[in-house]
Amino acid sequence: MQVTKIIMFPKIQPDTTIALFLLKTFGEELFLGIRGVEVDFWTKVPEGKDPKQFEQEGVLLLDMGGGRFDHHNKRDAGSKMALSKIVAQELGVVDDPAIEKLLAYAHRDDVEGKGTISKDPLDRAFGLSGLIMSMNRDYPDNPKKVLQAVWPLIESHYHEEKRRNHELPIEYKKLGDDKKTKEMSVRQGSKKLKVVLLESDNVAMPGFLRANKEVQADVVVQKMSSGHVNVVTKQWKKVDLKNLVIVLRVDEMRRKGVDLKKINWDMIGRPGFLDEAPQWYYDTAATTIQNGGVCPQNIEPTSIPWEEFPNLMEIGLDPEKFEQTISKSS
Repeated sequence: MQVTKIIMFPKIQPDTTIALFLLKTFGEELFLGIRGVEVDFWTKVPEGKDPKQFEQEGVLLLDMGGGRFDHHNKRDAGSKMALSKIVAQELGVVDDPAIEKLLAYAHRDDVEGKGTISKDPLDRAFGLSGLIMSMNRDYPDNPKKVLQAVWPLIESHYHEEKRRNHELPIEYKKLGDDKKTKEMSVRQGSKKLKVVLLESDNVAMPGFLRANKEVQADVVVQKMSSGHVNVVTKQWKKVDLKNLVIVLRVDEMRRKGVDLKKINWDMIGRPGFLDEAPQWYYDTAATTIQNGGVCPQNIEPTSIPWEEFPNLMEIGLDPEKFEQTISKSS
């Protein structure tokens, strides 16, 4: 079908917006020209034409007119279907994990009528459903403005899910094949921590590794091509990094020739920067140890060789090994 126009209701809704996004993103093969076609807004369908006649003229109706993309007369296992799911099924992408959350959100908002589930007033006010509702009230005669404001949010979410579900798993596998990753387990008290060390400049990789169900990293140690190394954790796991930052700072100072006898040992594990080892910033709020973070700027890369980090992770994260190491060096 060659599409020349898309028609939808002027009241912008999450489900309709997501359905439109799916059509423009995946629909070019079935609906020629849909990617660049303009959207028009009607409050009702003119009498005298059925949906097939509109389609013969290149007009695609969304959620109106009783056609293929009107969810008001579609049901799935006895319950009403969201328009976005109907579209996803038509396009053959309903099982794509990159749109799983979009479909779930659209169903919850439209079919279940819940929008933002949280009862917190800030969550409800600044949740997407609430913001769209506010914009509809502000711009009742300009639905295009509302749609243009919401679109980049939907698009960016999809791009992130695409990275996490398609691109990053492939990239991580390639890093493994190239011997640029190492997975290890470290005991921290009663916790068993999964630690992943990798060499990559992709700043999205730590988030992926912590969220990915197959990897399930609790601690990610990432070395950039610049030589900077950052340690991030899964926050709900409440990983204790105090011993690790001591280990890293002491090793850094030793390699820089700092006289460790003149160091105030009570200050080595403090949060923030340490003047004697400015390479390592300890952020207790985010539970990270940053050697410059994603934008190192004037922070020098660590002088600790990359091959030393697996051993340092074990010493710094395992309290027993930390105590043993301290006892031997004292």
